[in-house]
Amino acid sequence: EVATQTAPDNQPTAVPNKPGKPTAVPNKPGKPTAVPNNPGKPTAVPNNPGKPTAAPSAPMQGVQFFTTTAALVYPDKADSRTPPPLYKTFLNDINNAKSSVDIAVFDIDLPELGQALLAANKRGVKVRVALDDENLTDSRVSALIGSLKDAQIPVRADGREPFMHEKIAVIDAQIVWTGSWNMTINDTYRNNNQSWRFVNPTMAADYRQEIDQLM
Repeated sequence: EVATQTAPDNQPTAVPNKPGKPTAVPNKPGKPTAVPNNPGKPTAVPNNPGKPTAAPSAPMQGVQFFTTTAALVYPDKADSRTPPPLYKTFLNDINNAKSSVDIAVFDIDLPELGQALLAANKRGVKVRVALDDENLTDSRVSALIGSLKDAQIPVRADGREPFMHEKIAVIDAQIVWTGSWNMTINDTYRNNNQSWRFVNPTMAADYRQEIDQLM
């Protein structure tokens, strides 16, 4: 026989073990039951108080990120526009191009960009532009593209059923621009957009191959 003792208040009664089975330990009042880990899943290790989970990443070399958001002003007025850093940096890359400028973009109508491309062509830079022909009905787009064609710059207006929805540029086979930004007044001064700038010859080669297929 097993002698049974009455436990004090709030304390569990001792239960004798059965042969071959572990003793169950009752929970203390007010505390949750510990749930064992599922087999095959790692145990979560709590972070040490006051210590970060992971060290912040170091800035990547040759990578810049731009948005138009901070520069947007409503209502938009042509005579008071300030080009956002995205556009100024992109124009600077075009103006400093030495060998090539390859662009594939859904829509393009920025007049300063058209002038920069003409100037690059004039100084011997090989310029190519691909766009979707859907946008040629816009007078600003058709005027810019017409000026490029007049200068014998290769232009491809993609007329296939799916949109040619790229927003990429490759400069001197070194610099890559890609993101959500169409090269238009609307996307530069009225809409929230972003673009990444990479200095990476390997990426540039891949993106030029994509533009080759579009041309």
